Amino acid sequence: MRRILLLGGLCAASVAAYAMSLGVGAHLTRADFDRLSDEIALMKRSGFTSCRFGFCPRDHAKDGSYDRWDRVVDELVVAGIEPLPVVCGWPYDRADKAFLDFVRTTAKRYRDKIKTWEIWNEENSDQFWQDVSARDYLDLLTKTRTAIREEIQDARIVLGGLAGVDACSMMNRFYEHFEILKMNEKPNFFVTHTDMPYKIE
Repeated sequence: MRRILLLGGLCAASVAAYAMSLGVGAHLTRADFDRLSDEIALMKRSGFTSCRFGFCPRDHAKDGSYDRWDRVVDELVVAGIEPLPVVCGWPYDRADKAFLDFVRTTAKRYRDKIKTWEIWNEENSDQFWQDVSARDYLDLLTKTRTAIREEIQDARIVLGGLAGVDACSMMNRFYEHFEILKMNEKPNFFVTHTDMPYKIE
């Protein structure tokens, strides 16, 4: 029996409680979508309290529908599992008008059900970001955070998950850029970050 639970992709969990708990990453809107209820029931039985999944404009552009995301979010909430969407425009690594319009529309739609938003995925990997740059990612992070908080003022922002054993050096560059923002930004610019400690080939 195929399972789409990606148990190796443990994510920063129950951010709402600011405490460590068990989360899972899963492509719930894609493979085996017809088994969604069974997969979420398995998550609940396994003790997962949050689920990381993607909000990608590429997927939305296929038919302009939010139907699958609506069902994923609703079933997670009913099961008592916190939705943790990753807002990612892969393969485009820029915060253009179309991407930010998508972010605003999506945040408005789920503002009563989702409070924690992760911005991008593996932005230190050229599989998800062309010409990797911490400064360019910070620009996208800032604009995307602003777009989300136009609709959800108390939204919690999570840095995109970093991939590979060189993630620490990437984080050091991010922290350098955050120093630039300290004079004008409130302390809750972001609350946490996620790491994916496997090697990038």
